[in-house]
Amino acid sequence: MPPLPHELVADGNAYALVFHDDGPNVDVGRLAAPARLVLTVPVLPAADVVRLNDDGTWRVLAAREHHLDGAVEVTIDAAGTYLAVRRPYPPGDTTSQAAVVRGAAPFAAAAVVLAAVLWWTRRRRRRLLGD
Repeated sequence: MPPLPHELVADGNAYALVFHDDGPNVDVGRLAAPARLVLTVPVLPAADVVRLNDDGTWRVLAAREHHLDGAVEVTIDAAGTYLAVRRPYPPGDTTSQAAVVRGAAPFAAAAVVLAAVLWWTRRRRRRLLGD
């Protein structure tokens, strides 16, 4: 696979789509009507979908993004190799998924400790009161 443009990184696998006619089993290059391609991505937010051109370069196709299910959608009209892409996270970016997880870890640990303290205090109180 040729390298992506420098401002984009792959977000999942590339898929080579080939369309066949039912009759003579001949590859169909272009579709009679546009089709919808939906790719699920592992890292949000996905930016676009790229298509591999015959000359080995990538063409960016504007995509609609669906944050809740982690999918990007694009309209295609021809067979080819398609790949979801995103912009790379800048160094020190606090919006990446890894940064969010790292940032949430202390809060999750504090919540567990607080729950344990509340449970222990309630248990101790019941013992002292004879409940």
